[in-house]
Amino acid sequence: MTIQRREVYLLVKETYSGKVTYVEGLQSVSNYFFDGHARVNDDPNGKATHEEFMDGMRPAQVFYVPSNTSGKWQAAFHSFGCYPEMGAPQLEFIIFVGAYSNDHDRTLDLMREGMDRAYEVIEGTRQLRDGEFTD
Repeated sequence: MTIQRREVYLLVKETYSGKVTYVEGLQSVSNYFFDGHARVNDDPNGKATHEEFMDGMRPAQVFYVPSNTSGKWQAAFHSFGCYPEMGAPQLEFIIFVGAYSNDHDRTLDLMREGMDRAYEVIEGTRQLRDGEFTD
């Protein structure tokens, strides 16, 4: 039996100007992921929490890094599983989603948007790209 696997690596970031960029694909996203883990420890006023951002999901890791100029608020979430959840699996999935902005609530909004896009990829209704995009 062959099991199909889909992997989604996605980051949604908002700049000071309000421009939203989607970073997609393992190679492109790897430049951003887990950056918050290191930066929050380097900032004397930084903090790390776990916060709910979507119904039915585990909390995301949320980092506040006030000295960071590219996004004071950062969030990261990962999930993996299979469809169907019971019985013989037909599809395995791995999801890594992150978000950056200068506003706490906006960062969680971007996380929700990122998860919606990730599930569209898993379900086959959206194609995952590699690189940085503004759409």
